[in-house]
Amino acid sequence: MAIMSFLFISNSQATVNYPAVEAHSLIRYQTPKSSEWHFDKLEKDTPIHFNFRGENYDVGTIHKDSIILSKQTSEGRFIAYGYDTAMLDDEFAYPSQPIHQLTVTPFAQTFSQPKTNELFITTKPISLYTKADINSAVFGTLSENVRYPINANLIDQSGNHWHQIFLAGNIVYVNSKDVEIDKGISVLTFHHILEDTENRLYRGVSTTTSVDAFKNQMAHLKSLGYETITLDELYQFLKKERNLPSKVFVITFDDGLKSVHKYGYPILKDLEYQATVFMITSRIKRHTANWQPDSLQFMSLAEIEEAKSVFNYQSHSHFLHKLHNKKPIIFQRTERVIEYDVERSIRALRQFNPSVYYFAYPFGAFDTKALNAVKAAGIKMAFSTVKGRVKPGDNLLKLKRIYLLSSDSLSIVEDKILN
Repeated sequence: MAIMSFLFISNSQATVNYPAVEAHSLIRYQTPKSSEWHFDKLEKDTPIHFNFRGENYDVGTIHKDSIILSKQTSEGRFIAYGYDTAMLDDEFAYPSQPIHQLTVTPFAQTFSQPKTNELFITTKPISLYTKADINSAVFGTLSENVRYPINANLIDQSGNHWHQIFLAGNIVYVNSKDVEIDKGISVLTFHHILEDTENRLYRGVSTTTSVDAFKNQMAHLKSLGYETITLDELYQFLKKERNLPSKVFVITFDDGLKSVHKYGYPILKDLEYQATVFMITSRIKRHTANWQPDSLQFMSLAEIEEAKSVFNYQSHSHFLHKLHNKKPIIFQRTERVIEYDVERSIRALRQFNPSVYYFAYPFGAFDTKALNAVKAAGIKMAFSTVKGRVKPGDNLLKLKRIYLLSSDSLSIVEDKILN
């Protein structure tokens, strides 16, 4: 996924052969094939579509007579949108007027990414203004439930707060009253799932949830329009390389327990949700055992293979999920031993998943040695058990997660996941 860089064009350094056009907010994209990008003047209000997993979402409109920067490909006509691109509606994208007499001498300042790590979320359709002024011309709109990165925050002379964003080769402005600041994406963590009637040994243990609670919580999120994303998608978002819808979250399971296959897998499959299982690879079983709810059983090779349509398997270490003097043993190990253990776990998992780049620290414990070791082993993201959401700008080897408990009401679930 290409990352485009931006150069701001000033009034005095850009001229356009249309008397009504203001060129102060245009941006030119410096790409390896910059000639593929062209400035055009739209002759109709033109819808914008954002593609997520092959499905197009209506995310806004650019108004008639707006000057945009776009690129025509075999798949459609694209504009810069957030961290990546979006597509203009084919029905409306043409006719437009190509601008051949645009002279550009850009400033030296380069915007390779939005200048903040903040994003906003729309809870209703909003207007995009050409200036940080409520009386300025409207460039277009963004639809409800859009997540969008903020380039800068401004305050006008009247004390109104504005967010500056990049869209379709333009710098445009959003009134902060029209949107909510994005709190981040929730990465949920679970371990063990049991029916209430068979849970005799793990009642009141925070890492054990009930089948009914898990099913009801996931179904509630689905009813609110929330979808799961993969860790690959999360990684690209945190690296500012892709856009994500506003209603998304991540599900993770630590350890690789058999109960996750028995109960979690069918529930998530029915909801068309996906999850990551962080496996303790030394505990993977060669043969499938009979179900025994009074013991902690681990998934077998056959169970792992069966659930691949729902579960993505990543590392939770090989031999490091142990305690020594009631403290995680990872603190007692050298950096090289930790690195070797993670590498060994990665090799064990590659029979199920050739792309093992993510790690959950055993017991959520890490120190400088562990950080250095997982990075040296090729890990791109590592998760702790520190509570909180994740967002661009976070340390990718110290990512937070959120526990959902059996006792959490649906309103508490909403507080932990909704913006």
